[in-house]
Amino acid sequence: GTRKLASIGVRAREWVTWHGFALNVENDLSTFAYTVPCGIGGVEMTTVQRECARAGRPQPDMQQVSAAVAEAFAEVFALDARYE
Repeated sequence: GTRKLASIGVRAREWVTWHGFALNVENDLSTFAYTVPCGIGGVEMTTVQRECARAGRPQPDMQQVSAAVAEAFAEVFALDARYE
């Protein structure tokens, strides 16, 4: 829809690449009132906890989200997930 939950970034410079992502889990979104997220107008920033609440689902904590992200990343890239 019009809600943005995460951002993915890639940078290439002198044959070196950097990449990463940011996932809003339970953070303060007030600073996004001063930006246009990823240059996409009309987008509302949101969090995992807010979206779970809207859907009537249990709100996971940071440890649960971190473990789920590590497991999903490992599955996609055929890695052995070890989250501590």
